[in-house]
Amino acid sequence: MIFFWSSIFVINGCKSKEKNPVSGYIKLDKGEVIYRGAFLGLISIEDYTIAEADYATFSILNRHYAKDKKYAYYHQYFFTADAATFEALDGNFAKDKNHVYFKSSKIPEADPATVEFLPREGFLIRDKARVYYQDNLISRNAAHFAQLGSLHGTYKSTDVVMVTYNVLSEADPATFELIDSSASDSYFKDKRRVYFNGMVIKDADTKSFVPLNNSFAKDKNRVYRYDEPIKEADCSSFEVIDETHAKDKFRQYSTGE
Repeated sequence: MIFFWSSIFVINGCKSKEKNPVSGYIKLDKGEVIYRGAFLGLISIEDYTIAEADYATFSILNRHYAKDKKYAYYHQYFFTADAATFEALDGNFAKDKNHVYFKSSKIPEADPATVEFLPREGFLIRDKARVYYQDNLISRNAAHFAQLGSLHGTYKSTDVVMVTYNVLSEADPATFELIDSSASDSYFKDKRRVYFNGMVIKDADTKSFVPLNNSFAKDKNRVYRYDEPIKEADCSSFEVIDETHAKDKFRQYSTGE
């Protein structure tokens, strides 16, 4: 641990003599442009010379994006875009009059005129017709793309179900629902299956399944800890004590068991 923090001190100590950022683009006095990479955005680790940059027209948009008269840039990488209309939307997305970009990749079909972020989501965007996760098209029905509960990255539309940013290809969008938001944001079901945070709970009974909190649930046949049955638990007397503890008439249970 002492060596680790000593290394950080040396790296930052070397860079602190320059009146330049820990990370991002730097236009040097000698007519050179560099991109300074950083570990977690905090510790400078390497400078990359951007040989393709046109120094006179090079414009820094934020720590991650830049442009000049010929190219757009994401970190040390250059790509072709419309320079006059190119703009950064945040540190991961950008657009011009023709395209939307995730980092340096074009997002197929995305409409730059109507693109916007979903509220409180950093990697989900939508346009007038479609929804994208990073540069992947996940729904062609943006109008019906709605959040389920309070978990980040948990939505459905008529053509997709997504739980914690994972698309559930086996789920039925028409019947997929959060079972009981007053008890849990983690248990879902459709007409065929029950899910815990996107994982199928094998053999769970969809009609009688009841979440007790975010850790425990039961149906007419079994008690579950997360997505696994507790074989020795008694369904009829099982009840939760708190978020991590429960009991039945025979014994007590915890999430750590």
